[in-house]
Amino acid sequence: MSNTVRQMKSRSKKTSILVAILCLTFSNIVSADLSPSALAFTPWPIGPAPSLRPRLSWADGQLWRSAYKPNPDKKSAYEIWNGKPQDDMPPLANPDSGQPYLMRGQQKMESQNFYGAIADFTKAIEVNPNLVWAYRLRAQALLQVGDYPGAIEDLNMLITFNPDDIVAYSNRSVAKIESGDLPGALADITQAINRDPTLAPALNNRGQIKWQMRDLRGALADTTEAIRLNPNFVQAYANRGEIKTALGDFQGAIDDCSRALALDATYAQAHIYRGQAYLGLKNKDAARADFEKAVALDQDLAENVRGVFPEFRP
Repeated sequence: MSNTVRQMKSRSKKTSILVAILCLTFSNIVSADLSPSALAFTPWPIGPAPSLRPRLSWADGQLWRSAYKPNPDKKSAYEIWNGKPQDDMPPLANPDSGQPYLMRGQQKMESQNFYGAIADFTKAIEVNPNLVWAYRLRAQALLQVGDYPGAIEDLNMLITFNPDDIVAYSNRSVAKIESGDLPGALADITQAINRDPTLAPALNNRGQIKWQMRDLRGALADTTEAIRLNPNFVQAYANRGEIKTALGDFQGAIDDCSRALALDATYAQAHIYRGQAYLGLKNKDAARADFEKAVALDQDLAENVRGVFPEFRP
């Protein structure tokens, strides 16, 4: 692996993996089209557990929940909903079921009050330990605040409830990546893929895990399959470009990053990866132009760029 690629790895890998997983858990899996800014949040301190149930509007007595199910129009996809009324849910029969706390926690998640959401999901679980969606949403919130052991505990519970829970395996893979357990992360994302081999973001994520484990050929194969399944997968094109640079295929890397930028001109990381490929071809002028565009889109990248291109001045 080139020094250029190695030095840039620390920032790019976390962003590439988490963006894709968040797409997996919060929106249509096939789109995988969130920007790195979607990861930003401002934490609030955890307050005392609420003593009064929030006043919520339950339209026609139906509950609000998060759920995933096969999309009949796209058998290979799973759609994730947050805060949508589900027609098949029963009326609220027990006001002490924990569902009101679940609802309020979802509202806090939407406003990025992750600590407040954790408090409400915890209260919901205290009221009803079998409230599966409270564990799911609390795991998502714990991932956001960096409590990876806590997230793993909740995801373990979800997999106990349903051993075929693709989203739980995928999110537990993220938590294990952040905990430094790459073999465990690889095993979990493979469990998700085994249950549905058409999940493009999961394949992209497995490619990124293999990248970190220095299995470049395996990473290339998984990322290529993700692109085959979703030809508009911006992050996968950029990630494959970085892998190709590490393998010495600089022109192939430039082509992939250019494709990513054609799909999303604001994806700064693609400029970074293309700049690395240009450096591999000794084309400093083209590399400088890409690095400048990357930093113009995301000023936080300036320090990383200087690590591989010391003469860079934004």
